[in-house]
Amino acid sequence: MRYFVYLFLLILCCNSCSKEYTPPPKREQFLPVILGEISPNKRISVVLNNAKNITSPENENRAIFSNVVLLDSTSNLLSTFNQKENNRWESDFQVEAKKNYSLQFKYDGKTIKATTRIPSPFSCEILEKSLPSHDTLQIKVSIKKSNPMEKASYVVECWQRDNSGYTKLAFTNNDTFTDNYKYRELRPPFKRLFFKISQSKHFSINILREFYTPPTKDKSIEIRIKSLSTHYYDYLYNYELQLQDDGFYLPNNNNGYLGIWGGCYTVVLQV
Repeated sequence: MRYFVYLFLLILCCNSCSKEYTPPPKREQFLPVILGEISPNKRISVVLNNAKNITSPENENRAIFSNVVLLDSTSNLLSTFNQKENNRWESDFQVEAKKNYSLQFKYDGKTIKATTRIPSPFSCEILEKSLPSHDTLQIKVSIKKSNPMEKASYVVECWQRDNSGYTKLAFTNNDTFTDNYKYRELRPPFKRLFFKISQSKHFSINILREFYTPPTKDKSIEIRIKSLSTHYYDYLYNYELQLQDDGFYLPNNNNGYLGIWGGCYTVVLQV
């Protein structure tokens, strides 16, 4: 049997109630859910919540998280997380690229540990902005890798900022090296672009006029390019599949938890 992936959408809304999941045979009454991304120059924030076995009694108390810490690659203590509202835990520790980090905590009498790696740095620049048609904004971007011998996994997102916050924008892309193009599993317009490269590349983003408002003093568009750890890349790709197809489910996590503890290196371009 499977874990319902819509659990993660609900937890992202920071609902403090326990959610239910459908377990395989002999599975625990509760499982911890981790939703956390770590990146240099960014405060560490992770949501920890419960996934409840649907066979558990309604009045059964959920498990408690405690001793939430950040460890380095040799399990040395780097930081202790502070508990905030809505199941959120935070740390001011500054992580670095090309290093491994583990999130460790106590849960229902057991020690749970999730590990990820921050990829190598890279740089980006906008090469060209154009309006090939009245209803499309085309943006050409170059990625320059700092380590040409290392194959890296990238995810690209477009966002519009205004006085009320950020809105993710849909876009199209026809670059043949992207996983969106090669596998044709994700239907355009896309909310995320996926590709793996071993050398510097150019790519294009085509934002349809129906999805954005032209930049003004109070409104802007930004492109977020993230180099991700392999398991984080796979998680986000499968997550996008799940959003468009209710019949697709992510595989069970065999590390004692659901969700993701993902490392990334992020570059943000202002359009």
